Amino acid sequence: MFNFRYLLICVGIIATTGTVLPYVSLEKIGMASDGFQEYSRVANKPADKTQTVETLKSLGAEFNQPYKSEKNIECAIWRDDLITSIMLSPLKDLHELHDLRLYRCRITKAAWQEIQVLKIKELYLCGSRLSKSDIKEISKLKGLRLLWLDDTGITDKEVSMLGSLTDLQNLRITKNKLTDKSLDTIKYFTKLKILSLGESDISDAGVRKIQHLTRMTSLNLGSTKITDQTLIEIQGMTELEELLLANTAITDACIPQIKKFKKLRWLDVSYTKMTDAGFERLKSLRLKYLRTQRPLTQEMIDDLIRKQEEYLKKQKEKK
Repeated sequence: MFNFRYLLICVGIIATTGTVLPYVSLEKIGMASDGFQEYSRVANKPADKTQTVETLKSLGAEFNQPYKSEKNIECAIWRDDLITSIMLSPLKDLHELHDLRLYRCRITKAAWQEIQVLKIKELYLCGSRLSKSDIKEISKLKGLRLLWLDDTGITDKEVSMLGSLTDLQNLRITKNKLTDKSLDTIKYFTKLKILSLGESDISDAGVRKIQHLTRMTSLNLGSTKITDQTLIEIQGMTELEELLLANTAITDACIPQIKKFKKLRWLDVSYTKMTDAGFERLKSLRLKYLRTQRPLTQEMIDDLIRKQEEYLKKQKEKK
């Protein structure tokens, strides 16, 4: 009679202790050698992808696009979670997967080992608190084309640890405590097309270090310490289609440089030192998107209050 209990005990010993059993009596469990071979064939059968997807959902995973078939899943997402190896292990059965997003998560060392096995090209870790050991694991993913590390608490030191990722084409590291020293590493990412450095202490001197990255199509320098000089430094980036300069010290003096970007379609110069006259000059570029809001001054606030009071007075008179 087939003895499942004996088989489970043997398997349990191996799974829990890592012990390799030198001999297992197949006769004792009522299974011949050919039967054991059949069991091994079934056990090693590739996982059903529908079942894999359901397992991942039960472990908190999301998928960012409607899919007609589990065969087409390319992206998996977790949010606000502690990521463990158990959660990521089923991903290896999704052979089309190339995009992993772990928003505001913590990642265990064992989970990183699972990530290393995956052939991902895009990694999103926005809002996740990353340690130096996390960054070290990221640096091993040399096949990455996209890496988003917005608001992850990294500094120049952590950026310097990413120097091996020279195939990156899209890098976002906004909302971090970064200075011009970070550009000493980024300047070697010669394949970059999209770079976001917003909300940092990057200055004109830092931008000068990356002026040779002429494949750039999108550059975000919003809320940094740049001035009009930066627009001179990046004149070689003739492929730029998107340029974000909001909340910086640029003035009307940089408008001639902006006009030289013939492929520019998106421009944000809001909350800068540009004047209304400067904004009018930019409208001649016929951009797809132009943002030109100005910071509120006390004079503007007083004017809004006055207009509101006049409106309320007229409404009262109508009654």
